[in-house]
Amino acid sequence: MYVVLITLLSLVSYWRVFTFTFWKDDWWLLWAATTNISKLTDWLHPGTPVEFMLFAPLFGTRAVLWQLLGFVLHVAIALALARCVSEFTHSRRGAKVSGVLYAVSVAGMDAVGWPAAHVVLWASLFLLIGLTYYVRRNKILAYLYICLALLIDPFRVFPILLIYPYVLVIAIFLFPFFWHNIVGSQLVTHLFSPAYVFQHIYVLGNYFNSIANLFFGWLIPFPEDASTGVYNRLWAIAGLSIVCLSVFAFKRNKKIFLLLFWIFLFYIPNWLFEPRLTMGITHRYMVIPALGVAALFGYALSFIKNYRLYYLLFGLLLLSNIAVANYFAHKAAPYRESAIINALWDRIDADVPEVDNPVFSYSGEDPLKTYGLELSGAYPFAIRRKITEIPIVTEDREYLEKLLCEKNIPINHIFAWNVTSEGVIANESMKVRSEVLTTAMDHGCVPVIDQLLIENK
Repeated sequence: MYVVLITLLSLVSYWRVFTFTFWKDDWWLLWAATTNISKLTDWLHPGTPVEFMLFAPLFGTRAVLWQLLGFVLHVAIALALARCVSEFTHSRRGAKVSGVLYAVSVAGMDAVGWPAAHVVLWASLFLLIGLTYYVRRNKILAYLYICLALLIDPFRVFPILLIYPYVLVIAIFLFPFFWHNIVGSQLVTHLFSPAYVFQHIYVLGNYFNSIANLFFGWLIPFPEDASTGVYNRLWAIAGLSIVCLSVFAFKRNKKIFLLLFWIFLFYIPNWLFEPRLTMGITHRYMVIPALGVAALFGYALSFIKNYRLYYLLFGLLLLSNIAVANYFAHKAAPYRESAIINALWDRIDADVPEVDNPVFSYSGEDPLKTYGLELSGAYPFAIRRKITEIPIVTEDREYLEKLLCEKNIPINHIFAWNVTSEGVIANESMKVRSEVLTTAMDHGCVPVIDQLLIENK
């Protein structure tokens, strides 16, 4: 019965993801998995290429099946969290409430409807199962599951070393393997550059602001741009206050302190990797810290003896998360819904004949110009055509001229579209070609024309 309840409550908050299609990294991962497997690499999150390698042959480009997988993972995490909290706190009511709160939680919802971000869900699930066995003192199974989580997403999971140091052996083994990516990441750049922090003190504020978003974002829908938050000094101070006040929990209740410690600790890797930004409540970086938030609220509610107050607070947490989750899903719909995005690529696919080395150019209004087209590049087109050469995408007229004059790409290989925020797309290829041609000839360059393409028309 509890499984059914968790599933239904998750559906209330997450139903809209089933109308969403792929975006951003999804497209190149799908392209690699279905067309050019040698390109299927992501050493920062090893679980991602493995997931696409395993499920692309089964799901193909049917987005609803990928979204179903994300939803199932979310439900499984809610159930695993309830079991883990039960073992850790010995509070059956607190455990069940924790699972319910995570089921409807808006925190990290980005990861459920974005297949490329499923990796943090897989890592969270195995991490919770491992910790459950850890509390049960089954060290072998605990070690296996926690190591699996670490292998799937090492950067986000490495704080577990402070909780379960036995997996240090795996961490040492992984370090040389990921060294190339680690050195070039902001994680190391900022970790070993204290001067950067002092010169850009706001990056500390971004950490505390993100913590505040995590604690209060379910109640107040703070402004977000595709899950990236907006820095606010007041909320940064609020986040700092939460961190400072948490020290008092150490003497009052060790379990509450550990849950708070989990939240603060597991957000640190994400902050180190992207210290310049504040993250909104829906961001995938919030998934693992949000486990601590749901557990903290669920366990804290179990101490309330006044049933009226208990149901009032529980109802507020439940309904507010549902409302805010649906609010942000509604905001994302204009650039995530399958019907809208598929219509854009149907038009692009129809406008481009069979031609080698096409060049794409997008213009128009956001959010569709940026989130619907630019962040997808030309991978959706390449997937449809089953081609291994990805068309160049640029809006830079100087670069277009360079392609024509230095790379000898025929001018009628340029294809351009303008899209409105409502999803109306128009072919502007002739207009862009004419403008680039005029500029090129002014610079003494006469671009070539693909005569065969003209004859085939």
